[in-house]
Order: sequence, then structure tokens, then C-alpha cells
Amino acid sequence: MEPPYTERYVRWCGRSVGELITYLLPDSLIEEIKCAENYLAIQKIRYEDYFIYTIELQKGLENTKIIPLMILSFIENSIKYAFMDEKELHINICIKQLSIGSELSLYIEITDNGPGFPDEIIQIFKHDQDSEVTGIGIRNIRRRLSLVYGNDARIILTNEAGARVVIIIPLIFESAYLSERNAI
Repeated sequence: MEPPYTERYVRWCGRSVGELITYLLPDSLIEEIKCAENYLAIQKIRYEDYFIYTIELQKGLENTKIIPLMILSFIENSIKYAFMDEKELHINICIKQLSIGSELSLYIEITDNGPGFPDEIIQIFKHDQDSEVTGIGIRNIRRRLSLVYGNDARIILTNEAGARVVIIIPLIFESAYLSERNAI
């Protein structure tokens, strides 16, 4: 006999995967969040009571332009590497505006309560190295951020009560974003 969630899971997957497919190149942060929410909802059905997530998005940032699938890649890593049997997984996503000097930045923080990053990965990021040790998704995000934002983008990986990813990127208006995005 199949687990009781199977029917709900299959129905949700069908609907959500359709939305994921149409999401290939999001236009805004809110579209990235919708994609992440669909993925997280599928995982919530899959893991039931062993999975909790929160998303905090500061009002007014919904139409901010960002690189596609950036947040989702780190959420997928949390589920892949942080989920442990018998322990409830918590993923928290916090997105807000940050002032650094006279510049406005977008601050994205993704945390989980898993075992955290291996020390080797954290050292690679501290020394701003690219390595085969990091996954393809993380390397891809670093390269895309570098292409669009140059040295103005940062990814910070730390371990606290689990893994913590902080992404800081400049807030870019639509016209500047579209011309820079065409370079990818």
C-alpha cells in the first residue's frame, strides 16, 4: 500500500512542475519566490511533519530584478544535504533591503538546521576560490553573479545552527538589469 500522501503529492507535483517549467526566466524576485514556494510545497508534502519553512520578504522588493533560480539552488542544497532521518528540517529564507554606505543592496539569507557546510567548502569561499569541491549549482551562481554584478556581489557561507548562505547584490533598476542580463 502506498503512503497516504502519494495522491496529494502527485497532484501537487503535476500542477507545480507546470508552473516551474513556465518559470524558466523570471522577471522579478516575487516570481523567484513563487518558484521556491512551489518547490517547498512539494517537499512539504513529501516529508510531511518533518519539514518546516518560512519565507520573509520585505515589502516593496517584489519587483526587484535578480538572477533566475539563485534562491532555489540553495534551497535544493538544504533539502539534499541537511535533511536527516528523525530530525525535523527547518529552512528559513529572509530577503530585505540593506544599505551599505550610500548603496542599496538586496540581502538574501537562507538558513537550515542541518549539519552545515563542510569546512573545505567554507574555506574555498573565504579565499574566493573556484573549485570542483563545490557543487555545480553553487559554482554556476557565483559565475552568473560575477557576470552581472562584477565584484559588487557576494556569497557568504557559514555554519551557525546549520548552514547559512548570505547573498548580497546591488539593487538594479530594470533597464540596467536587462542590458546586463543579456551578457549571460
